[in-house]
Amino acid sequence: MRTFGLNNALMLIFAFAGAQRKVLLIHASLVRNNGYGYAFIAKSGTGKSTQVSMWLRHIPGSDLMNDDNPIVRLIDGRSMDLWKSLEWENSLLS
Repeated sequence: MRTFGLNNALMLIFAFAGAQRKVLLIHASLVRNNGYGYAFIAKSGTGKSTQVSMWLRHIPGSDLMNDDNPIVRLIDGRSMDLWKSLEWENSLLS
């Protein structure tokens, strides 16, 4: 139970700190296909991961970007998943 509380506190701290840098932490599963990212956003237990799994199995060229809490940042009018970005280290630490 303590881990759950600590995890939520850290996520809130990140959310507030990231807001100043146009960074958004969302609860979603994120899949990429042909250069576009698709976020499946819903409450826990509603099938986000199952939907992504179906894309990975049945839609050629799809790959998993993040399955729970992607961090998205708007850069030059385009959004990108920071976990897959090389700018991760520099953008949040600068």
